[in-house]
Amino acid sequence: MSRTVEQWLDQALRLSGCKRQNAIFEIAFAFATSGGEFTVSFNGEETDELDYNVSAVDFLAALESLSAVGIGNVNVQGVKRGPYFVEFKGELGGMAVPDLVIDGSDLDPPQDVPVAHKQMGQSDDYESDARLTWDDYESISDGHLRSLYVADRLIGLRIGKLSDRIDTLSGQVDVVNLRGNQLFTNALKMQQSIQAEIAKAEIAIGSGARHRTYGGVMSRTTPNGLPLFGMQQNRTSRRWG
Repeated sequence: MSRTVEQWLDQALRLSGCKRQNAIFEIAFAFATSGGEFTVSFNGEETDELDYNVSAVDFLAALESLSAVGIGNVNVQGVKRGPYFVEFKGELGGMAVPDLVIDGSDLDPPQDVPVAHKQMGQSDDYESDARLTWDDYESISDGHLRSLYVADRLIGLRIGKLSDRIDTLSGQVDVVNLRGNQLFTNALKMQQSIQAEIAKAEIAIGSGARHRTYGGVMSRTTPNGLPLFGMQQNRTSRRWG
């Protein structure tokens, strides 16, 4: 059964990691943690002290007490002593949100508690980019290949945004830079995977994309001359922070 345009666009958004998604953070204490309290800060507000083995329900209540969060805009899962998984939803869903900051100075032993991005919050702004790009490739009749071209364009845009974010965070604490590096690295791997699928699809239908290099960027053009966004070589070797 043939797919609709909406289904092809949904495929492109998923393949490129550009589909609307909620921000999810993971909070984990050191294995040796045996007591004490901690606080959580979000957007400049701080919770009351929470016990090191707080339940997910009480953790949720503490976050919802913050005016910057509110009731119904966050969910907490996990077991006592963690790890805890905090997902922003509702009015805070589908967008980039400020990082959670944990003060573990009153834990036993005192510690810097890492907060990892399990999923980066993202709005549906890419949907309009996807539709415009789909129209750009109107000369391509194969829906699968056309959606892959869209995905390649979207991942190029996403990599650019992640790169700008890392530049902005340069000089901050190592954990921030490492998290940004990981997101960026994952996006590059996703781009390589998409372009490998494009090559397979082109072989399958007998079309061939042309390659060209300019400005340190390996680029490919589709049969109608539109660019496929390649990997910036200097970005793959740059060490952030």
